[in-house]
Amino acid sequence: MPDLGAEAREWRAKIGRNWFLDVCANVDDPAAAYSKWDAWISALAEHPSRPGPQVPIETRVRGYLLGAATGICAASVRNYLRGTEKELGETLREELRRIDHVLGFGSSVGRVDSKAIRLKRRGIRRIGVMTEFKDLPSLRYHQNVIRSLLDGTRDRNVSLAMHEVSRSNVSESVMRFVRIHKYDGLIFIRLTPDQDLCAFLAEQQVPVVTIHADMRTYLSPPVLSNIHPLQKGIETLLRGHLAECLRSKSAPRVVLIHMPKEGTEGSIRDERIAYVERALNSPHLGAEVITQVVEDYGFRRAIEVYEKHSDADFFACLSDELAVALKHLLQATAKRRRKDDWKHKIIGFDNSLAPQEGITSFNQHIEQIGLEVMRVFDQFFDLDPKEPSEWPPFEPRGIPVSLSTGD
Repeated sequence: MPDLGAEAREWRAKIGRNWFLDVCANVDDPAAAYSKWDAWISALAEHPSRPGPQVPIETRVRGYLLGAATGICAASVRNYLRGTEKELGETLREELRRIDHVLGFGSSVGRVDSKAIRLKRRGIRRIGVMTEFKDLPSLRYHQNVIRSLLDGTRDRNVSLAMHEVSRSNVSESVMRFVRIHKYDGLIFIRLTPDQDLCAFLAEQQVPVVTIHADMRTYLSPPVLSNIHPLQKGIETLLRGHLAECLRSKSAPRVVLIHMPKEGTEGSIRDERIAYVERALNSPHLGAEVITQVVEDYGFRRAIEVYEKHSDADFFACLSDELAVALKHLLQATAKRRRKDDWKHKIIGFDNSLAPQEGITSFNQHIEQIGLEVMRVFDQFFDLDPKEPSEWPPFEPRGIPVSLSTGD
């Protein structure tokens, strides 16, 4: 015979106050719901037996928690457990399936094919934006991406909410946010969802658009698109620019400044560095290429580069902040008649600060990202919720990188 009291005590230890605060988003007072649950499961642990046929503890717990976590009545919970779908509204069924999934029971009314879209009712679309904010490679890059997303929501019935996510626990954080806020869609900025997170979001029917995530073929559902830079042209553009800037130099000394390589499959950063390296190492240029790895792309890294390589003929900076800082250092230390020598010595990346400083820079056209993201969501949300539809296939969208001259 199973020890029903011990089973009840295990459930009491498993479902604590934080579970109610995280999961019970539709309950007016999750703390009060937890207090009732604690009293109920404690009484069950002390007196698990009752007259008549014995109902397994997990069945009783499941029924209680489905009601407590959704705020619905016991009769609706019983209808759900019996599989009488016609007696329940779609919104209610979705919420019960969600709680069942969190509890680990699955759905007694049957899994819905994750390929079939279950669009929510029309109205304001709530989209969560997942991004890092601490120790960013380039704060300006993230600011410009977020500004682009805000611009993209103009004239659209969309509400954005920002969440800080650490690379060390992306899945855990995102799952928690989705359970609490029930987003209609998610945007990942320079974050790559793993297989477990994709499986969870597919089950929850939450569409995802990634921005500058690793370039892979993602599963749809849930990932609709990855907005990424088309970087192949960097090599040719940089070769042409170097040929113009260094045409009077023989065996020029060129310094390439970048952050550590990520070493992940499809890394955009690693691909960018590879294209730049190929251009710098072109036999026609005949350059001595020196690589300087920096901790981040902020202004303060420029001085360490300058102190080591002040006599370099050219600085290839994979950041506008570095390029601007080096320009100022070169101007400050140049002889009076050579104050403009920097113009043929520096190239930046992102074109975020370069135009104001007259610096040539590679342009990722970040201002276009927000509109591209919203177009993907527009196509998805415009599907008729009354008609059975399947998820569109994953379709990456590339934005070509161009060279903006500082003239």
